[in-house]
Amino acid sequence: IDGSYLFTSVVPGGYTLFVGVPTGYVSVGQTNNTVNVASGGSAQANFALQAQGVIQGVVFDDRNGNNAQDSGEPGIGGVVISQGNGVTTTSSVDGGYRFSNVNPGSYTIGLAVPAGFVATGQTSRTVNVGSGGSAQVNFALQAQGVIQGMVFDDRSGNGRQDNGEPGVGGVTVTRSGGQQVTTAGDGSYRFNAVGVGSHAVTVTVPAGYLAYSRASRIVNVANGSAAQANFILQAQGVIQGVVFDDRNFNGVKDGSDPGIGGVTITRGDGPATATSLDGSYLFTDVVPGRYTLSISVPAWYIAGSLTTRTLYVASGGSSPANFSLQANGAIGAVEGVVYEDSDGNGQQDFNEPGIGGAIITNPFGTVETGIDGTYRYANVPAGNYMLDVTLPTGYVASTLLTQPVGVLSEGSSGANFGLLIQSVIQGMVFADSNGNGAQDSGEAGVSGVTVKLFSLPTEQLVDQRATSVNGGYRSAALATGQYRVEIETPVGYSIPTGSNSVLVWVGLISSGAEANFALRLPNSISGALFVDQNDNTLRDAGEPGLADVTIQLQGGASTLNAVTASDGSYLFSDVPSGMYSVAVGSLAGTGYVLSGLGDRLVNLPAGQNGTSAVALFTVLPDQSLSGVTQPGSDVGLTGGGLVQSSGSGAVAIPSVRVNRLGVFQFLDVAPGTYNLVVTPPPGFTAPQQTIPVTISGGGARIAKSATRLIANGTIRGVLFEDVDGNQSADSHEKGVGGVQVQLLAGSNVVQQVTAASNGSYQFNNVPNGDYQVNVSAAQFVQTVVGAATLTAERPGANLDVSMARAGTITGRVYRSDIGPAAGLENIALSLSGAAQQSTLTDADGFFHFDGLAAGAYVVTLSQLPDIFFPIGGSIQNVDLATVAGNGINFGLVLRSNVPTALDPGDEPTMVTR
Repeated sequence: IDGSYLFTSVVPGGYTLFVGVPTGYVSVGQTNNTVNVASGGSAQANFALQAQGVIQGVVFDDRNGNNAQDSGEPGIGGVVISQGNGVTTTSSVDGGYRFSNVNPGSYTIGLAVPAGFVATGQTSRTVNVGSGGSAQVNFALQAQGVIQGMVFDDRSGNGRQDNGEPGVGGVTVTRSGGQQVTTAGDGSYRFNAVGVGSHAVTVTVPAGYLAYSRASRIVNVANGSAAQANFILQAQGVIQGVVFDDRNFNGVKDGSDPGIGGVTITRGDGPATATSLDGSYLFTDVVPGRYTLSISVPAWYIAGSLTTRTLYVASGGSSPANFSLQANGAIGAVEGVVYEDSDGNGQQDFNEPGIGGAIITNPFGTVETGIDGTYRYANVPAGNYMLDVTLPTGYVASTLLTQPVGVLSEGSSGANFGLLIQSVIQGMVFADSNGNGAQDSGEAGVSGVTVKLFSLPTEQLVDQRATSVNGGYRSAALATGQYRVEIETPVGYSIPTGSNSVLVWVGLISSGAEANFALRLPNSISGALFVDQNDNTLRDAGEPGLADVTIQLQGGASTLNAVTASDGSYLFSDVPSGMYSVAVGSLAGTGYVLSGLGDRLVNLPAGQNGTSAVALFTVLPDQSLSGVTQPGSDVGLTGGGLVQSSGSGAVAIPSVRVNRLGVFQFLDVAPGTYNLVVTPPPGFTAPQQTIPVTISGGGARIAKSATRLIANGTIRGVLFEDVDGNQSADSHEKGVGGVQVQLLAGSNVVQQVTAASNGSYQFNNVPNGDYQVNVSAAQFVQTVVGAATLTAERPGANLDVSMARAGTITGRVYRSDIGPAAGLENIALSLSGAAQQSTLTDADGFFHFDGLAAGAYVVTLSQLPDIFFPIGGSIQNVDLATVAGNGINFGLVLRSNVPTALDPGDEPTMVTR
């Protein structure tokens, strides 16, 4: 009981002692000791153990936040507690947890705070566990709460949300700490996961509303509870009405009672406004409540009703308040007309109409002229005034825009305003191809021509613009008068009339004038003299011009000369209509000769201008050979045995490379007979590789030649194991890869490749001709010899090669009444003769016997199910000669479908490969 132990009668010698550590203990030293016992002696071996301890505690809801579990504060189950060494446990339903069998030592105990809670104390603590000791670690959490409420329109103003008072959606509500939410359409809002404690909640008052009560409130959130905070808003309202001249004294604004502008209305809380021209006024953004309105009666009026009104504005409501006045004593009227002064004489003549919609202004307000141009200010006190007219768009004044008027008691004074319609000058600048001075169909406008407008007689520039894309121009907002329209003649054009300006009048008879300009585009003859490298008579990209050569133009008795530019181009401009001869002058010293016509006729039709004729001329180097063949080819020349200037016999001339257009050219070739030798580029074949050509002496020593190259083709296909012997690559038949495939032309091997793992092969760059494909494979036999012919029209061929596995008998058992594709699974077959084997058909009905020597064999349907009948018999003989492959098939039908007389066509067919 005291932990001691004793072994007696121990034979002298060496011993190893072991201690078995009991449950609940751990060893703090070695669990084995080696001792030596002498004769008659004793040995000591002690073992140190320590009792394991316990770490335990509780996770609780600290509702009062004092970090201690008080009475009524429940445990929280399902919380994960970790021991710090990877060991975890979960608190039970009462919040308790326990780690048992804990070795003495230091540990860090932590917890994962669950959703909906916050920690009121530490979430990890370090404890020490002694031998057999216990450590207590508690964790305090608090359930998070909710803040919620409503933002509503308190229309009744009683401070609570009554039936029918709507919530206000889209309002921002902010909680202390910065979290924000937006009210829903019904005005509700909610903050979730709110910690226990005091929180400030603030509403952002939206435009058009005001806060009826506080816009910020303090709420306390208890453990896991919800706090309510509502906010009361009221929509701002409107006060509006009219001040009018109550001419029938009935206190009501009738249709004939005009409004009175410029009258001041004052609200009891301070703001004021003035009535507009029609007597109306408006106060917006009015806080709901009771208001007093007062009117300041103008000096020349008396009040026809109360001058002070009291009214109530509901939340978002509108309250009207009208005031009636009556004219008082010595007043008169101001009236007149705004008219179109067509002749500009400053007075309205019998045929000059009024202008409606013009604005007249005087100290009493603004009026608008009627449709006939008239206006009237009634009830104007006697005195002197100034009237202004606002110039309407599209008009200029023919009278003063500001005029004085004097109003007598009970009299009328007038002021008329004359206006002129602003005028327009417009027209076209066009190419007059037929020279008739008018723009006919098909005659295009000339864009970008500068048009200037000068006012006469001062010659002041009043407008400048460029013609549009269709040749048109327009100058607007012009006063009545005479103008000069001038254009700047564009380069390449002339004006047949000789004058580039026109005089026009606007505003007296008409508000618009037109000035058109006909331009003449001179005729021209142009062209180029160029080196026609591919001798196709067309100037292709990259073909250079021949410079400094004289081109002659002859028509009638006159002759004109032009010299070609660096690019070979020439131009004869401003050429009259007629028939002309264009010819190339001397080419002496240029090293080139004409390769086409040297003289061309050009016709410029009479009655037309702007005609542009083109005449092209082509040359080639003197003593040259040119032609066309496949790009990338090599072309050479060899002498034909003629006596040359440098001697006799065959002469080799260095080869040239054909350019990207397929064009080749030999320069400085002496007259004689030559062989044109074509070396095809890779991938092509030349049917005629040697072509005789002759370059004659004297004159233009040019010979032309062309040769055709044919692109080589492709032969490709698949090597496959023809299991069913139909010589067709079916979906279930695998390719034969990794074997050598030869392409034969007769008995010659042209190319050799190795088939890919899927059996595919391909021969590229195969010239036209007849070919065969031969396969050499140790375990297979080629059953069909593939042949193909490539031509220029058919440069490719596909040859699939059927293969049979050597020393193999294969076949298929299938439903003869359905077809060969209906294979039967697990049909037993046996092989006898030179060897004995047995097998079962696979899921598709196929079978095979492999590794067979040459000889005679018998294949038998050994265990045929009773429901089937072999329509062609259950036994087939096979002669496997020279270890080639063979294929046989068995056709079965349901016994219920067996015909009374078998058709010979139902006999199975044996395929030998």
